[in-house]
Amino acid sequence: IPFVVLCILEAEQEGKAESTEAGSFGYLYEVLVTTALNATTGPKAQLEKKYIFLARLAYQMFKLDARTLLLSHVKEVAEKYSKSVLVRVDIEGMLADLEASRVLINVDGNYAFAYSHLFYYFPARYYKENLDREDGPSLREEICRMADYVSSDRYSMVLMFIIYFARDASGVVRKLVDNANQVYAKEAPANLASDVAFLNQFCEKPEVEIPDRVDMKANREDRRELQDRIDRSERDIVHPRDREFLYSEDLSDKEKFDLSYKHIELLGQVIRNFPGSLPGPEKLSILKASYLLGLRTMSVMFRLLESSTGMYREALAGKNDQDVDVNKLRRAVDNLMLLISRMCTLVMLKKVSGSVGVPDLETAYSETLQQVGST
Repeated sequence: IPFVVLCILEAEQEGKAESTEAGSFGYLYEVLVTTALNATTGPKAQLEKKYIFLARLAYQMFKLDARTLLLSHVKEVAEKYSKSVLVRVDIEGMLADLEASRVLINVDGNYAFAYSHLFYYFPARYYKENLDREDGPSLREEICRMADYVSSDRYSMVLMFIIYFARDASGVVRKLVDNANQVYAKEAPANLASDVAFLNQFCEKPEVEIPDRVDMKANREDRRELQDRIDRSERDIVHPRDREFLYSEDLSDKEKFDLSYKHIELLGQVIRNFPGSLPGPEKLSILKASYLLGLRTMSVMFRLLESSTGMYREALAGKNDQDVDVNKLRRAVDNLMLLISRMCTLVMLKKVSGSVGVPDLETAYSETLQQVGST
C-alpha cells in the first residue's frame, strides 16, 4: 500500500524505522504526524503545544460531528487551552505552521483537518491525555459506546487509534472480543468440508490452460488497475457510512458482514500494536475470536451461495429456448458459482490472516488452532 511505503521511507529518513516494526496504523501515523508538526516557519516548532491544541480541536469537532470550525471557534479552543495550563500559545504562528505542513487547511476562515485520518488520530490523543483526569469517567463511557457502535466509520477509526494509545481504556479490548463473539453467534464455524458439499456437484474437471510462462509484472499491473476501478466504483456508491447500530439478529447480512469485518480489523490492530507485550491469555482470546468470527461469516456465505444455487438451477430447468444450450449455460453458471465460492473463502481467510498475522507469533497461532480446531 503506498501509504505504508511512504511511512517507512519517512521513518527511515527521520531515523525512526523501528517505529514501523509492528505494522500498526498507530505507529505509522505517529511517524508522519511528528514529522509534520516539527515543520515550522518561525523560530520554534511548539511541538508539544501543537499536539495538545490539535487534540482539543479535533475532540471538539468530533463531539460536534463537524468537519470544519470557524477561525473564531479555533481561537476559542486555543484560549481555553492557554488558560487551563497557564502557558502562552502563539495561535497565529501555530496555525501558519499547521497550514504550511498540510495538517490543517483554511478555506475562507473555515478550518479543517487536511486528511481524514488526522481527524481520527487527534481525538484519540485527547482521550489518552485525559483519561486519568477529571473528565476521565465520562470519556471512558464514550469509549465504551464507540466499542458498541463500531458500525459507524468515525467511531471505528477513532477506536483504532485509542487502542494504540491506551489499550486498557475501559476494558475496550475485552468489550470488542465480547462483541465479536456475538456476531453470528448462532452459526456453526465453517469447516470447509460438510458445509461445501453442495459445491462438489459442480466439480467437473475445469478446462483451464496453464501458460508455460507467466508475465508477473503484467499480472501485478492488471491487479492494480482492477483495484483502482473497484475503488472508483465504491466512491460512486452511496451508502450510510456512519449509521450507528448495535448488533442484533434482525440486522441484514450486509450489516452483519460489515460488523464482522470491522471487529476483525480492530482486534487485528490490538495484536499489531502490542505483539510483544500483550499477555498470552488476552492474545489467545483475541485470536480465537477473530478466527471463529471469520469462520462463522464464511459459513453464512456458503449458505447464501447454496440457496442461490437452488434458485438459478430451478430457473434453468424451466427454460425451453431452442436458441440456448441449457446444459452449456448450466455448466458456465456452475463454474461461476465455484469461482465465487473460492473468492469468498480466500477473501475471508486473507482478511483474518492480514489483520492478526504478525511475525514471531507462531506459538500463539498453534495454541489458537488447538482451541478452535484445525479443519
